[in-house]
Amino acid sequence: MNRLGRRLIAWLCAAICLVTLTPISQTGSAVAATGTVPAFDHIFTIVMENHSYAEIIGNTAQAPYLNSLASQYGVAANYFGVTHPSLPNYLALAGGDTFGITSDCTTCFVSAPNIAVDRVEASGRSWKAYMESMPSSCFVGDSSPYAQKHDPFIYFNDIRTNSAECNKVVPYSNLAGDLASTSTTANYVWITPNLCNDMHDCSISTGDTWLQQNVPTILNSPAFTSQNSLLLITWDEDDSSQINQVATLVIAKSVPAGFKSSTRYNHYSLLKTIEQSWGLAPLTANDANATAMADFFGSGGTVTVPGAPTNVTATAGKRSATVSWHAPSSDGGCAITGYTVASSPGGVTRTVSGTTTSTTVTGLKPGTAYTFTVTATNCAGTGPASTPSNPVTPTKH
Repeated sequence: MNRLGRRLIAWLCAAICLVTLTPISQTGSAVAATGTVPAFDHIFTIVMENHSYAEIIGNTAQAPYLNSLASQYGVAANYFGVTHPSLPNYLALAGGDTFGITSDCTTCFVSAPNIAVDRVEASGRSWKAYMESMPSSCFVGDSSPYAQKHDPFIYFNDIRTNSAECNKVVPYSNLAGDLASTSTTANYVWITPNLCNDMHDCSISTGDTWLQQNVPTILNSPAFTSQNSLLLITWDEDDSSQINQVATLVIAKSVPAGFKSSTRYNHYSLLKTIEQSWGLAPLTANDANATAMADFFGSGGTVTVPGAPTNVTATAGKRSATVSWHAPSSDGGCAITGYTVASSPGGVTRTVSGTTTSTTVTGLKPGTAYTFTVTATNCAGTGPASTPSNPVTPTKH
């Protein structure tokens, strides 16, 4: 082989090796994370302001509550904002694009689809956005400490110019009442704290305290305790002195405690996570090509019915029996909300809360031998019955 042929072969080998060794993350292709995003009943998003990942995670002095949430649930340790300043990041989270906007303008409205109206509502689900310190529903403009730049929905023409849609952008004070039942809690909920409580104008500790005072209201609501819901807490951008890496907390019953994902994510990934949960079409190529945050939910993040209660025992009483039991070894990935005790014969039942492990069943016939089974119920449904208790015979007197 002549010198030219040898050089050609060497060049081809080098090119093949370069292609083979190029990391996927540098080619712009999405990498599938392990797991599948569950079909949540409700998805909440809270957006905080202007702090890097390192300023939040590990900062237990100023952000003890946020770090406690990270230890109880999960945190994306390789998550990034998409640009600077605030507004284009908010638009990316709600619309899948920055739409060429590079400032915090207040009249740069957008004629484009958004996640709320054009995807969530179009799928038959409900949505609502809660803005702290907003003077009134569908308010357009600034009214400190409310800032329009932190309210992406008002920028979309099919929301702002449609009163029925625009009136779903409401003051934050409306949230507590809406959380009272699952039927009044929207499927898609967005929350923007005001300029102080989101850490923009005030300290990290101020924002952490606000979250400590407000997040439990969400986590203790029926949407979380009796259904399968997701809460995402993220920051729009860092403080511009870093590489735009921000903390994002993923809070759901199926997230393993302390899970820390090293998969590279950004705001389009958060949007893609919502779309994948509910089978929604992407808004743009950005979210279409993003990686959903599926690894937080393990092998599918499946929530199942709980297992059977164990060690069921009964003690006879006057026309009654006291039944006790142990909780199932598995709650199915969702907190147990109640237990039902059933007698045999007769099918007399009694239901108690999920924190109770004994009850008295009344209305039994004296002289009849009874056994009892217990079932547990969580957000996915009712599990199998326990092994029957020992037989007991209630007395007449």
